[in-house]
Amino acid sequence: MDSEGSLLAAAGRTDAADDVQAAMARSIAQGGERETWARLGGRDCLLSWQPYSAPDFYIVATVDRSMIMEGLGERLAPLLVMTVVVLAAIIFLAYTNTRRSFDEIDLMLKMFEDAEAGHTIERPRRKVNDEYDVIMNNILMMFLNNTYLNIQLKEKQYRQQNAELTALQLQINPHFLYNTLQTLDMEARKLNDDGRISAVVGYVSDILKYCLTNPQKSVTLREELDYLKKYVEVQHYRFGDRFIIYYEVEDEVLDSEVFRMMLQPVVENSLLHALRGNTRGYMKVRARRIGDCVDIRIIDNGDGMTREELLALRRRITDRNSRSIGLTNLDRRLRLRYPGMNGLRICSIKNFGTSVSFQIPYKKCTQNSTETG
Repeated sequence: MDSEGSLLAAAGRTDAADDVQAAMARSIAQGGERETWARLGGRDCLLSWQPYSAPDFYIVATVDRSMIMEGLGERLAPLLVMTVVVLAAIIFLAYTNTRRSFDEIDLMLKMFEDAEAGHTIERPRRKVNDEYDVIMNNILMMFLNNTYLNIQLKEKQYRQQNAELTALQLQINPHFLYNTLQTLDMEARKLNDDGRISAVVGYVSDILKYCLTNPQKSVTLREELDYLKKYVEVQHYRFGDRFIIYYEVEDEVLDSEVFRMMLQPVVENSLLHALRGNTRGYMKVRARRIGDCVDIRIIDNGDGMTREELLALRRRITDRNSRSIGLTNLDRRLRLRYPGMNGLRICSIKNFGTSVSFQIPYKKCTQNSTETG
């Protein structure tokens, strides 16, 4: 087209020359854009032109929208297909990696739980050595170190408890032996032995044998009561009929497993403290089964204690630095031997009496004692 918009030459349809000239004029008037959309011959077309000078003319091109879209579609189709493939690959890889990460995390959490519970950790079979493998190795090393330290700690605690139990078991009240032997000596001087001295000496011999036997070896409650009765007979020899003791023991608990010298400290405490000053005192040794436990109670009608005296006694018994033997000794042994139990329970009323009780798990003794009655 020349500078005046007259058609000089054309290729394709030429019936829209007037429409092209009008569209160019509008575009130039609006700002001189060299490209615009126009309605040419009833179709939407992209109109573009390039001016030239000397001589002045325009080269004008028109492209139908349908042709543009068709070409664009041909170019976009492979791109869309490629985009879909890439997105699918990304989603698959992301899912696979996320799923693997969650599986690894679940595995590590399970290993932590097993390690915390003390269970054996098996090394997982892994095909890839990555950061998870490093973490797994650290978990395994931590578990092994923790297990080793726990074993050392438990072994140390066992040795300590064993030593303490042995030491506590072998603590025999020297006053009891001294007073008994002194009484025997005085009686022997009278040269009027009716057999009682020989009996007491036999009882004392059996008591010493019973006390000095392996403290870790369990006995039946029946054997412990036999030992206690011998101890009571010796005390009867010393104090005469100043006290009377009753036994109320269920047959079901006679074969239950106990440790040595479990009853004697409580009875001795009642004799030397609770019954002091009374013309005649009474004691009852009661043992019965309550659920999965054996309930043992020693009751006396002695002087009893005030609230302040009772609190002071409880503090002294639970004081780990206390060196007294008797009730403190028994409470320690009960707590060491039966960690889930509560030790001694003492109740007392002034001028009415005292009750000392404790519970131990019911377990039938399976060891055959070699003690002789």
